[in-house]
Amino acid sequence: MYRGPLTRSCLLAIAVAAAVGAQDPAAPPASLAEAYERALAAMKTDKAPGLVFVLPPADRKADAGKVPELVTAFAKVQWGQRPALELKTARDVLLAQVQLLRARRDPVTVALRLLTVSIVAEPEQCGAEPGETMVLLSPTGKRLQGFDVDLGDAEAVIDALTPKVLARSAVEPRRANVEPKLAKAVARYRELWAAAVARRRSGADPDQEETMELNTLFERFTARLTAAAPALVEFDADRVSGEPSPDDQATLAAAADTSWLLRRDEPLPYGTATDKQWDNCPGCGMMAAPLAARSTLKLLAK
Repeated sequence: MYRGPLTRSCLLAIAVAAAVGAQDPAAPPASLAEAYERALAAMKTDKAPGLVFVLPPADRKADAGKVPELVTAFAKVQWGQRPALELKTARDVLLAQVQLLRARRDPVTVALRLLTVSIVAEPEQCGAEPGETMVLLSPTGKRLQGFDVDLGDAEAVIDALTPKVLARSAVEPRRANVEPKLAKAVARYRELWAAAVARRRSGADPDQEETMELNTLFERFTARLTAAAPALVEFDADRVSGEPSPDDQATLAAAADTSWLLRRDEPLPYGTATDKQWDNCPGCGMMAAPLAARSTLKLLAK
């Protein structure tokens, strides 16, 4: 089986394209309670841990010291003619921080999103203790660990979750338990992708049958992306791979035209819905950015 830097580029492209069926857009949950139950069901089905972003009290005001920095960070990653970001409460701040994490495209953060079921919930729903901003749940919904981490510090979030989510010791047992059909689809996808890269580098034309099979496989395992994710990620030493090398970037560009993938979006965290949304490029209307990079989040009703 092909294994190496190409897989990290594949992972990034797949994540940008992810349209997994975590939340059914035809019948979205109506409340935080219903969303939490759906999240628990998804975790059990995909054998994946739940990552809960813990809601602060509804009446807590936004930390005035954090707001300017967060507004600036939001402006850097959000595309297009965005409206003013209003951060009046601590919950507004949390939702903006979660959206910033969703908008990041570095491979480690992408892997974190793919390897977990993302949830926004009240502390009593997930068993959070005072001061905790994140709680990690087992696939059966049992509390594994709570974290008092600033969600505006992406590196701190990554470091906190590495031992139980991103470390090789955490991912490899999950890889061994990926459903055989999904594992087979991922292995074949790796093989075809490597062949496509080799063909492009040699100057040969794409093989149309292989391209069609790649598309079919892509649809197959991105429909169950959280379940397939342990078979997709690779490692640098003892943690999921970090930034792709320049050769990875070139490989991704050479392998195929992936611009169509950018029209697909990752699912929303359970407990949230899209609030404000805008065109990234109203003047031309081309190359729509992923929704996480041109929208804000709101909570479902309690």
